Amino acid sequence: YKKQSGDAIFVPERERAILDRLTEKAEQQQVDPQLIQDILQRVMRDSYAQQSKMEYPAATSSAKVICIICGKGQFGQLLGQQFTRSGHRVRSLEQDQWQDADKLLAKVDLVLVAVPIKHTSAVIEKLSNLPDECVLADITSVKSAPLANMLRVHSGPVIGLHPMFGPRLPHLARQLLLYSPGRDSAKCEWVVQQFKLWGCHVQQIAADDHDNLMTLVQALRHFVTFVAGWQLQKSNVDLEQLTQVSSPIYRIELALIGRLFAQQPELYIDIILNAKVGNQLITDYGEIF
Repeated sequence: YKKQSGDAIFVPERERAILDRLTEKAEQQQVDPQLIQDILQRVMRDSYAQQSKMEYPAATSSAKVICIICGKGQFGQLLGQQFTRSGHRVRSLEQDQWQDADKLLAKVDLVLVAVPIKHTSAVIEKLSNLPDECVLADITSVKSAPLANMLRVHSGPVIGLHPMFGPRLPHLARQLLLYSPGRDSAKCEWVVQQFKLWGCHVQQIAADDHDNLMTLVQALRHFVTFVAGWQLQKSNVDLEQLTQVSSPIYRIELALIGRLFAQQPELYIDIILNAKVGNQLITDYGEIF
């Protein structure tokens, strides 16, 4: 039904209305409202997971041609699957295929740069011959420098994207996507709308504001988590025993450490080292400590 009607997978207002209506009914029947909300939210999570196995609605009336640079990477694969399920045609341009770049980038509607941060500038430099109406976008966790580079090499529509989630999710419902306008926002709008249809909460933010805030949200947070995890590692503590004597809040902290240490270290190092005033922030943290 959602695909046929063009509705988003996740609509916050709709979910809130259902929860409010059944919470009111629960109170009338003298049933614990929190119990009803817990049950319903579990049903909704399972529903989103089931919907993720089906076709998604498309934000455009006709299929778009999309080229993902590093489409075989974790994020490239995730977004490639999402676009494909919405009926778009997806190509991949890998590191060893630049001799075929002119062919792969011909007549594309969107080029999405999904390479590690340290390679982003070099890759963008190679994209000066894109079609005029093609949207050029990136998904790096810093926005000012990539956005400026894209605006310099491409005369058409430009937008900076930052998915605030990892590449291993089964679906994107309730996930946050930040975006920074570059040029011709109206021509980029279908990209933003497509993420909304996948269930993302989408938030616009200026590139400079984004980078200043991410210094706190990501760089400092990851640094502190690294230090705490490293100390646990050096202590040789029995993690199972530590978990048994931990409060629920501390278990969440341990889970965050585990999540970070289980993923690619290069990603987090790039985020910390490329953060705006990242080194100064860590220096300030040391002084405050």
